[in-house]
Parts: sequence; C-alpha cells; structure tokens
Amino acid sequence: MNKKKILAIVLVILVLLLGGASIYVATQLSTKQAVAPNAPTSKPAAFETCDARLICSTTQPSGATQCADSNHADGWWCCPLNKTISNGACVDFVWTGATTACTATGVATATAVATSMTIAKDAYADKSTNTTTTYTLDSPITTVDSGDSFIYSFYVVNTGSSTTSATITDTLTGNNLDKLTYVDDQYGCTYDSTSRVVTCPITNVAPSKTGGAAFKVTVASDTADATVITNTATLTYGSNTVQATKAITVNNTANATLTGSKDAYKDVSGNTAGNYTLSTEMNTVSKSQTYVYTIALNNTSAVTATGVTVKDSLADVSNLTFKDAVNGCTWSTTDKVLTCNTTIIAGATKTFAFRVTAAAGIANGDTISNTANVTYNGDSLSLTKDLTVSTVVGCNNTCTSNDECSTGLTCDTTSSKCRLATCLNETDCNCGTTVTTTTVNTVYVTATLTKTPTKVATRSATPTTLPETGILDIPGAAAFGGGLFLAVVGILLAL
Repeated sequence: MNKKKILAIVLVILVLLLGGASIYVATQLSTKQAVAPNAPTSKPAAFETCDARLICSTTQPSGATQCADSNHADGWWCCPLNKTISNGACVDFVWTGATTACTATGVATATAVATSMTIAKDAYADKSTNTTTTYTLDSPITTVDSGDSFIYSFYVVNTGSSTTSATITDTLTGNNLDKLTYVDDQYGCTYDSTSRVVTCPITNVAPSKTGGAAFKVTVASDTADATVITNTATLTYGSNTVQATKAITVNNTANATLTGSKDAYKDVSGNTAGNYTLSTEMNTVSKSQTYVYTIALNNTSAVTATGVTVKDSLADVSNLTFKDAVNGCTWSTTDKVLTCNTTIIAGATKTFAFRVTAAAGIANGDTISNTANVTYNGDSLSLTKDLTVSTVVGCNNTCTSNDECSTGLTCDTTSSKCRLATCLNETDCNCGTTVTTTTVNTVYVTATLTKTPTKVATRSATPTTLPETGILDIPGAAAFGGGLFLAVVGILLAL
C-alpha cells in the first residue's frame, strides 16, 4: 500500500514538472522576436561612368537620368547627348573639343559654339476663331482636305552662346506647292506673289531662347486625293543655313457628306417673317399664292461639314416674288439671290426656309421650278422643287372666276377667293350649323342588395420556431456525473 502511495506521489510530481516545463517553453516562444540580418558594411567601390560627352551633376536636372547605380546615395545625373545644364534643366548645346568622363571625381565639360540655331516646321488646322493677327496652334495635322486652309509654323532655338538674329524663307513652288494659295501671316512675315516666297525675320534671340513665325495657306479645291505637298523652309543666320521640311497629304476621303431635300408648304395665318409653321406640304400652286420653300441638309458623315453655303436664285423665276426668310439667310435685291451660310456637325440636320408669292398671271398647267445650290468642303449639291400651276383651286385660294374653283365652290368677288356660296365669309368653307339640344327627364331607381356573409373556417397558425428546451439536459448530466465518479475512484485507489 505504501508503494502505491509513493508511486502516485512520484507520478503527480512528474506531471507537475512536465506541465511547468511546457508552460515555460510556450511563454518563451510567444515572446520571441525575429532578428534582422546585419546589413553589409560596404558598397561597390566604383560608379558606372557616363559617356564622355555627357554633362553631369550631383543633383538631378530636369530631363536627366542617373548615371550611377540606384543604390548609391551620392550618384550622379547625366543629361542626354548634345545637352547642357541651364536653370536646373537639360537644354540644347553644341559641343567642340575634348571632354572628360562623368565619374565621382570628374564632370564632363565642353565649349559652346558662339552662334548656333535650329529650326523645326509643323502644320496646324485652321480654326474658325483665327484672325489675320492671331492664330490658335493646338491641332497639329498631317493630312488636309482639298479646299481647306491650314497653317505652317516655324520654331527656332538659339543653341549658341550669343544673341542672334536670323531669317526664314519659304518658297511655295515645286513639290505640289502650286496647289497652295497664300492667305495671311503672323510675326512680321511678308509674301512676294511673283516669286511666291514667304520671308519671316527672327530677331535678337538670346541663348537658349526661342523665336517663331507662321503663315496660312489654302489648298486648291481641285487637288486630287492622296496628293503629297512637301514644303521646305530655310533658316539663315550669318553664313550658316539650316532647313526643316513638312509633308502634308491631301485626304479627301475624310470630307463630310451632305444629303438634302427641297419642299414647299402652304402658308398659314400664324406665319410671320422667319417663323413658319410647316404643316401642309404642297405640289401645286395657284395664282397669287404665298407659300414656304424649305431646304433641309443632313450631314451623313462622321466629320463636321464646314463652310456650307446655300444659294437660291429667283433671277430666272419671274413668276415668283421673294417675301422673307429665316435667320441665317440674306436676300440680295440686286441679284435676287438668297444666301445662307452654316456649319453642320456629324449626324446633324439643318433646315433653311423662305417665303415667296406666285404671280397672278401664271397659267394653268405650267411648272414653277426652283433650285437651291449647296457647296461645302469642295463638294456641291443641287436641290430642286417643281410645283404645277393649277388654276382650279380649292377653298380660300385666289380665283378670278367660278370655273377656277373646285366643285361646290364659287369665286367670291369681294375677296377673290374660292368659298361656299352659302357662307362666303368662312375661310375654311365650313358653314355654321344650329345645334338643337333636347332634355330628357330621367328617373333613377336605387336598389339595395343584402347578402349574408359566408363563414370561413380557420385554424391556428403553425408556429415557425420550436419552444426553448429546459435547462436540464439528462444525457449531458449523466456523462458529467460518470466522469466525476471515475475520478473519485481513481484517487481513492491511488491512496
């Protein structure tokens, strides 16, 4: 019995020791922190050297790249070839003589040429806001439509070490330049129409500063598609010359495409000058009739149609007299021509309208033909409307005798209009009628229907949740009690 007690005590001690050891190890592991490895105490001994022609700096100029490995905090920065550092940026520079390598101990040096200039040439789309004194150059182009205007521009940089003046000359001959017509210029340029030479002075350009010039031209409307217009400008300073060339391709496939129609509508009593209601289309016209012509234009392309001009002449239409037109159109009493100017964006439709009055002497069966001519982007469109003269007319149309009025109508000698004989003052030929109203006495009977409500059997609703169980759990209690009992017996046996 004593041996059992001793054995039990020993086991208890061992369990306690193992438990304590486990707690200690776990505590140590939970509080253990990672230790970073030591950084190297040195870095590569040598820098990457830059090209001997490069200018370098220990600070980064705008446009420079680092010439040492990125891990070197004291690395150097190099400008591209033919650049030097000015005001914290890499700028154009001209080199002469030898240079030294760009390293941690040496910086490249060079000698600037006293006089040196560069020129660049470009082309820009002409804007509707441009004037003869102000160009907006924000849409560079490489293609142009025939009939369009565009702008040549020049950009000059003084890459030397002294202030310099120069002259730009641009000759508009050869290389399809005969397709261009000089329009105007900026910055003091001049144009000699005999030699077709544009001359632009560039004065007093300081080192690293710029100068410029520009002039506008128009491409001939008959220029064929895919024509390449190549233009070269020459910059002269001192005894030196440099050139810049720009090629423009005519691309008429990008032109806008317009479709249109011309129609005629009856004039209504509410119409005023430039404000017309278009409700009833017409194909015949009577004596002295006033009516409205409309010209509808639709841009079916994906580009804007600019410079759209509508011209409608009545010079050869002696039996029509112009009356008025919508805003955006003007009438020339001398030429008897209506002119409308506009721009139509892609997918849009614009309509112009004007009123005319037919002559009183037109003959039955004649045709009044009127044509509107539309031009845009070097293209053209003709729209014609034919109206047949009919002296046999309907209600409220002009007449001189009864045989000119439709069946059932008579020619009113006071108004000279076709009317119903029974109501000559009615312009719509609808004589007024008397309406008789008959009142019928009606007796309403109200009946009350009583119905016994039907009973509906009901049942209690099935609960959607089960009631909570009691706190007593018999299987759980039994298991707990059994375990407790075995533990007591084991202790007693150990003792």
